[in-house]
Amino acid sequence: MMSRYFSRDHIFGLMLNLFSFFPLEYSQDFKMGNGQKAQHKRERAKGSAQKTATSQLKSNEAAKTVVCQVCRNTFLCTVRQKALKEHAENKHSKNLEECFPGFTEVKK
Repeated sequence: MMSRYFSRDHIFGLMLNLFSFFPLEYSQDFKMGNGQKAQHKRERAKGSAQKTATSQLKSNEAAKTVVCQVCRNTFLCTVRQKALKEHAENKHSKNLEECFPGFTEVKK
């Protein structure tokens, strides 16, 4: 039974407008098998994973700017005064100023 407010042609036109948003053609993913899908996925992942390995070794070596004047041991630039004081007292039996002259701690 048809609604008394809409004619058959009007309802058919509404349905055409509704389904025109959905394409009838399917993408390639629907036409290929699971093995081929997995292969495509591997190839896409391989393409995005070809990044160079990043190591912090060089940047860490460059950041070792604090040098003990007695033993020439290097420390990172972010080292705390407490650690340097312990090094000077324990290893050399000297104070901080003798081992690290002019050291000022960088505040965060």
